[in-house]
Amino acid sequence: MKVLYLFIISVFLMSSSCGIEISPDEELTLNKQGFTGNQLKINGYYYFKSGNDLYDTFILYRNGVILSGGGNAPDTDPFIFIENLFNSYQNNNSYQEKKSNWGLFVIDNNIICMEKWHPSSGGGMPVYKRTGEILNDTTFIITKMIRSSTGNEVSIDETFHFKKFSPKPDSTNSFIE
Repeated sequence: MKVLYLFIISVFLMSSSCGIEISPDEELTLNKQGFTGNQLKINGYYYFKSGNDLYDTFILYRNGVILSGGGNAPDTDPFIFIENLFNSYQNNNSYQEKKSNWGLFVIDNNIICMEKWHPSSGGGMPVYKRTGEILNDTTFIITKMIRSSTGNEVSIDETFHFKKFSPKPDSTNSFIE
C-alpha cells in the first residue's frame, strides 16, 4: 500500500513540475437577462424523452437561469423519479454546487437559446448552446447543439414538453451572478 501511495505522489509531483496545466472551464457567452415574456410557461419543468425511455429535464427561471434537472433511472416511472429528485433538492443543496447543472437561456420571439456547461472527462468543462423553436407555451424543439468555443455544430431533434411542478428548486448558485 505504501508503494502505491508513493507512486501516486511521484506521478503528481512529476506532472506538476513538468508544467502540465488543467485547462479552465469555458465561459458562457450568453448574457444573463431576465425572462419577462409569455412564450413559455415557467411554473414547472420541461422534459425530453429519448429513444431509450430516459428523460432529460430543464427548469427555466424568470431570472434567465436554467437548471439541468437530470433525468430518470432506467426502469423507473420517469415523472415520479424526477419529481422526487427535485423534492430532494429542497432538503439538500448539493445540486447548487455542481457547475454542469447550470446555464442561461434567452428567448427572442419564438427562438430559444440555452447555454450550459457540460461534464468533461478531462480538462475544463466545455460550454454548449442548444437552439430551437418554440411551438407554443408548453412545447419547444431543439434543433442544433453548438460548441460555444469552436462553433462546431450538430443537428439534433429534441422535443421538450412542459409539466407543471411546484415548488421548483431554488436557482441560486455560485456560478452565475
